[in-house]
Amino acid sequence: MGGQTGSPAGGHSHLRHYQAADTDAPWLAKAGDLHGHLGPWVVVGAMIGRDAIERLNTDGQWEIEVICWMPQAKQRPPFTCILDGLQASSGATMGKRNIRMDDGPAITETGEPVVHVVHKRADGTVDAGVVYEMAPVLADILARSSPDRIEAIAREIAGHPPDELFVIRSMTAEELTRTRLDPTGSTGRARTHSRSLWSVFGPGFSVERFGRHLPFS
Repeated sequence: MGGQTGSPAGGHSHLRHYQAADTDAPWLAKAGDLHGHLGPWVVVGAMIGRDAIERLNTDGQWEIEVICWMPQAKQRPPFTCILDGLQASSGATMGKRNIRMDDGPAITETGEPVVHVVHKRADGTVDAGVVYEMAPVLADILARSSPDRIEAIAREIAGHPPDELFVIRSMTAEELTRTRLDPTGSTGRARTHSRSLWSVFGPGFSVERFGRHLPFS
């Protein structure tokens, strides 16, 4: 989503810790507190998660599953900051095993992240889902971002309604099947995802170290 100029991996040291402004909505403050600072991509994630649980008529948490399809070239900050925003607003978390990042070249052929959020019934099956892709308005805003303007750009994004920032549609049956996570884990699939997990957790990550049954199997 956008050709934003951003910090390289590990390059957040120049950013000041989040301090809520009087005009910051509670959901925005929650995302800033979780992430540690307020940047465009954490706000993008927070807006998607918040909008998705409203559209799916759910409280989120255990009732949803989320995949952020991220091009491999963007599996680094600031782009991966979208994951913290998604967790802050939707309640899907890495600890609950109901959010993950994957590369999905066929899905991210535009070179931008795509987010799938699905509603999960009590029996574990999924019955509805929403797809979020970037709209031109968001691309234009992100293109104006720079290290000294990230809070201003983040708050500008937060001031737009979601349907101006994203192309939003219901998921097809095929997409629902693809998005469904396997909560039991699988060594084979875990190894397949190890590269994208390395991008999230850093060079110390290994499948063997974290065990067979990974959250993002």
